[in-house]
Amino acid sequence: NILEVDGIGEVVFYPVIRAYIEGLNVTAQKDFALVDLGQTGIQIAVFRDGLLEYDSYLPLGMRAIDKDIMAAFGIKVEQAKALREAEGQAYRALCKNKKVQIPDTRLSLDSRDLAMVIQCRAEELLEGVVYLLQKWRFTPSDGEIWLAGGGAYLQHIDILLQHLSGHVVKKAVVSGMQAAKPEVLQMPEYAVALGLLLCEPDSLAATSNESSVKKIIRSFFGI
Repeated sequence: NILEVDGIGEVVFYPVIRAYIEGLNVTAQKDFALVDLGQTGIQIAVFRDGLLEYDSYLPLGMRAIDKDIMAAFGIKVEQAKALREAEGQAYRALCKNKKVQIPDTRLSLDSRDLAMVIQCRAEELLEGVVYLLQKWRFTPSDGEIWLAGGGAYLQHIDILLQHLSGHVVKKAVVSGMQAAKPEVLQMPEYAVALGLLLCEPDSLAATSNESSVKKIIRSFFGI
């Protein structure tokens, strides 16, 4: 009923992997592994010869880091998330120590203490990724690792993963479309959303009709 009120007459469900295949244009790429660092979990997939070879989901994501920050410094989870996004670093050895203010307070903490808390949990999360890649025999010589999802913005997370796995690590870039705002295609957190826009059923692709919701989404991304 809610969908009908909003003028949505048809809902089509696609797996997340389909969105990656469309948005990243995997058939035009060399072999690579995709690691989507989400808030509640991590999606890992390996693509070889333009085809999905393996995929798995780890039900622990960036929220676990936020909870660790909350517990370590006695702050609210919203403050912890804001700290991670604004000042968080995943590799303490590269962190220059400075005072970091806790959001909505006059209190501060050392950035290296924050980095230590983040790195401990980030290593645990990424070790699960590395274990799967080793299980699937995706070695550093087989290809790169691409990071997607909002967690890809955590500073030095790519360096930490490279240190643990030995692979070259980069951020995923959507290559299956063009946009008036090209910077949008460079944002790893939009990889799934943009890929889903390309997952258009044949029945809709054959017509020029497009829902108002889809038009709004396309205009938001400038595509």
